[in-house]
Amino acid sequence: NDLVAQGVATASKDAIGLLIAIRVNAVNRRVMSRRRVPALDAYFDNLNMTLWPKFKHACDEHVKSLEQIKESFEPNPEAPSFIVRRYANFVVALTTVAHSSFESSTVVDDEEVNIATQVDLVLDRMRRAMFECVTNKLCASLRESPKRRSAYLVKTFDFVCTTLS
Repeated sequence: NDLVAQGVATASKDAIGLLIAIRVNAVNRRVMSRRRVPALDAYFDNLNMTLWPKFKHACDEHVKSLEQIKESFEPNPEAPSFIVRRYANFVVALTTVAHSSFESSTVVDDEEVNIATQVDLVLDRMRRAMFECVTNKLCASLRESPKRRSAYLVKTFDFVCTTLS
C-alpha cells in the first residue's frame, strides 16, 4: 500500500491529478470514519503526508515557470497568449476540484475546508505571479504603444474573467 502512495507521488508532477488524489483520499477517510473502520487511518494519513508536499511542489513549479518567462516574448496584441489561456484553464480546474463536493451531503467537514483553503493560497500566489507576468513581461514589447498595451491587457483580463465565470 505504501508503495502505491509513493509511486503516485513520485511519478506525478500533475497538480490537478494530485489534488484529485487528495480529495479522493479525504472522501475515503470520511467514509471509513462514518463506518467506524479505523484500520486505514494510518494509511490515509501517510498518503496525505505524501500527496500534499508533491501538490505544493507542482504548484510551486507552475509559479516558478511564470516568474521565469523572458521579456523577449512577443505576444499577439489581438488575442491572449497561450500562457494566459493555460493559466485560466488551470485555475478553473483547481478551483473546481477544490471547491466541489463529491457527496450529496451538504455537511462540509474541516478537511474539505482545509483543502479549499490551501488551494486558495496556492492560487493567490499564482495569481500574483501571473499578474506580474502579464503586466511586465508579456507587455514588454508593447510599451512603446500604450494604446496597444491597454488593448492587450483588456483582452487578456477579459479572457481570464470569462473563463473563470
